[in-house]
Amino acid sequence: LSLEKAGVYEDPTVLDDVTIYSNASIFGGDTIIGSQTTIGANTYITKSVPNNTIVYLNEQGMTTQKKDYTK
Repeated sequence: LSLEKAGVYEDPTVLDDVTIYSNASIFGGDTIIGSQTTIGANTYITKSVPNNTIVYLNEQGMTTQKKDYTK
């Protein structure tokens, strides 16, 4: 019985208009990267990320913030 036939998927789901920079790692079959999201370089994603979000590394570690379209 293959994993796909058993209803188990290993690959994450990446929705529309997502930018993923170099060395970013996205894991988990139930992980969903929302549309209009930017994943920064060298990040390690193991949980779903909502739409319109930026994920990046800074001095404190990995940071997630909503995109602000009002500027």
